[in-house]
Amino acid sequence: MKAIVIPEPGRVEVKEFPMVQRREGEAVLKLLYGGVCGSDLGTYRGMNVYAKYPCIIGHEFAARWSGRGKMIMESGKA
Repeated sequence: MKAIVIPEPGRVEVKEFPMVQRREGEAVLKLLYGGVCGSDLGTYRGMNVYAKYPCIIGHEFAARWSGRGKMIMESGKA
């Protein structure tokens, strides 16, 4: 999977990461779109005092449900 990484203020990279294994009871979502917001821009500019570099940005997503964990399938609840 790909992620937008800020290795240091003023630099952006797109990096490939291994897929995380789904655990029992978790759902799998296929990301369709991802966005960045003003707080991400502050991190890029080095103005976010709480940011630790390198950091992965983006937390506004649109996704499609693509799989369910065993526990969710058995209970029928999402």
